[in-house]
Amino acid sequence: MLKIAILDDEEVIVDYLESLVREFVEQDVRIYKYTEAQNLKRDLKKGLLQELDILYIDIKINRTNGITVAKTMQEQNPNLRVVYVTAYSEYSEEIFRTTPTYLLLKPIKKDKLQESLKKAMEERADKDTIKTFCIKGKVFNVNINNVKYIESNKRVIIIYEKDFKRKIYAKLSDLEKMLPKQFVRCHQSYIVNLGHAKELNSHEFVLNTGEKVPVSQAKYRDTKNTFIKYLGESI
Repeated sequence: MLKIAILDDEEVIVDYLESLVREFVEQDVRIYKYTEAQNLKRDLKKGLLQELDILYIDIKINRTNGITVAKTMQEQNPNLRVVYVTAYSEYSEEIFRTTPTYLLLKPIKKDKLQESLKKAMEERADKDTIKTFCIKGKVFNVNINNVKYIESNKRVIIIYEKDFKRKIYAKLSDLEKMLPKQFVRCHQSYIVNLGHAKELNSHEFVLNTGEKVPVSQAKYRDTKNTFIKYLGESI
């Protein structure tokens, strides 16, 4: 689901932006609307906006500097795409205190809003490493780049991420079908993320962390060929 927040001190602008976003976005979208910065900050502290994708924000919201708000939010969420909305073009240089995607000038033109949305979604897609899994009624998000390897142990799947282990009940073969191509089934009970692999020998992968993941004799040849191809594409 795409998550978008809109902050402008004019309610009519907020509603107009919402209507245009819903017109142009074909996928499911959740829109958070604000006319006061403190309400957005409140929801941010509650954790409601931690996985926000796009922020449409007025540069001046009453006495609040929208650029400062956006800067704080991007520090917490580097993948957040920010589209500034303003009636004052003289602020155009100041916005580069952050990483802006687009500058919309008021009055907002429909084609410009569409252009800003398209650019924000393209940038988001380039950086998007979050994958949503739905397994046996359980839905969860995983940052694919953080997954080092996956182990199957008596119907329990253990996903080894950078900072913790996640356990779910599933078949390894079902999970394998949902993963991108840098994940390789190197053993009956293991899948490895080649992005974390340092080297491959005849019986195991050695990861950048020093951890070792078994490679079965039956899967060694295919695993080796896939790893060589991956390294060639990555260089």
